[in-house]
Amino acid sequence: MYRALHDASVYDDALGLLVRRGLLSAGALGPDRDAQAIRAAWARIHREKSVSSGLLRWAESLMDLAQAFGRWRSLHLLTVERIIGYKPGTGGTTGVAWLRHVASQHAFPELWEARSSLEGGPGGGCPVFPRSPLDSGPGTSQEQGRK
Repeated sequence: MYRALHDASVYDDALGLLVRRGLLSAGALGPDRDAQAIRAAWARIHREKSVSSGLLRWAESLMDLAQAFGRWRSLHLLTVERIIGYKPGTGGTTGVAWLRHVASQHAFPELWEARSSLEGGPGGGCPVFPRSPLDSGPGTSQEQGRK
């Protein structure tokens, strides 16, 4: 468990890749992360498809993971609320109130925030994002479109 707490996370690895690709300075990853620089790097990857389609797929995979984790947090919150109500939680927490606060936090916040700086897609609407790598495979619309 000690290693899990102190080893680099998947997001740390992703940010390290941005540094190695020259999209982010290593100084942005210090103890006080430069959230603005990180957001700008993610936004650039989304805006400039020529930077790297692989990085864009990586970003979208991280968003898929963050979204799934957010769904789990929300379900966990509702389950705890259903079972214990508003009693104190484990570890001395305030229970449901604490879980509600935690559930409102996004994993990979700079990646979520980068979306706000993207310009609209065709016709000024929402930006167009690639399909998730999780959406491909047998029986999916991407697979059927190739036939």
